Order: sequence, then C-alpha cells, then structure tokens
Amino acid sequence: MIAKQDRPLTADQYKTAKDKAFTDWLAAAKKDYGVQTFDIWKEHVPTEPNFISIATDAANAQNTALAEKDLQLRHHKCKDTCTARKCRCK
Repeated sequence: MIAKQDRPLTADQYKTAKDKAFTDWLAAAKKDYGVQTFDIWKEHVPTEPNFISIATDAANAQNTALAEKDLQLRHHKCKDTCTARKCRCK
C-alpha cells in the first residue's frame, strides 16, 4: 500500500452501502431472535377489488346530509303549502 486516502461516496454508493448494512442487520436480528415468517397473508388477499372504501362511504354520507339540509331549507320557506319530504316548491 502506497497511501491511504478517505474518499467520499457517491450517492449511489452511499445508498448501496446503507441498504446492505440494513439488510445485514435485519438478517442478524431475525437469526438472533428466531423470527419465523409464514405466507398466510395470501389467504387474506381478496381476489376481487373492493372499490367501496371508507372514503367513498363518508363522501356519500356527506352528500346525503347536504341534500337533506337543502331540502329542509327549501321546505322551511314554503312550510305552509308543502308537507315534509314532499316539497312541491323546488
């Protein structure tokens, strides 16, 4: 060896070194603690996508509430001539 010199890593070299250090640590931790991994998740994955989500349900509920509020406001203006839920004034 003629000389020793510290050189900075490139971004790619740094990412590779960081990923390798994490992978090595994770493998050692799994071995030390006796971690077992099972592929039971495959049984719980739906075969058909479910496009109805909590967000969709919440949006539908909000739209319904807004429509009911609008109906109540319109009916309030004409309560003498119309019955609840059957406002003819629109």
